[in-house]
Amino acid sequence: MDLRVVSVKDAFELKANRPYSDHEPGLVVVFDGRQCGFDLPQVGEVIDLMRPDGSTIKAAFTETKIHGEGRSFFFPGMVKEQAPIGTVMYWTAAVPASRKQIAF
Repeated sequence: MDLRVVSVKDAFELKANRPYSDHEPGLVVVFDGRQCGFDLPQVGEVIDLMRPDGSTIKAAFTETKIHGEGRSFFFPGMVKEQAPIGTVMYWTAAVPASRKQIAF
């Protein structure tokens, strides 16, 4: 299996009880999808995060969004200090890039 590695370019918290939002509180992290060849883990999968200070945590994300070439994950219940800008996220891809079929 191939390792996919991306770095957090932006992170922001969604707070509870925000006007016009019924979204649960948590953390949105944004990264460049090109870093992982747009090969994302499945929603709900636990991935590894290494913060700029070298400490690590494991967390499951419950949503992913597309923003042009950017991608974002939503981690419920997390706060910005748990995955600040510069955090490295990594996971293993189910199918190695060298074995993927390309449709012509």
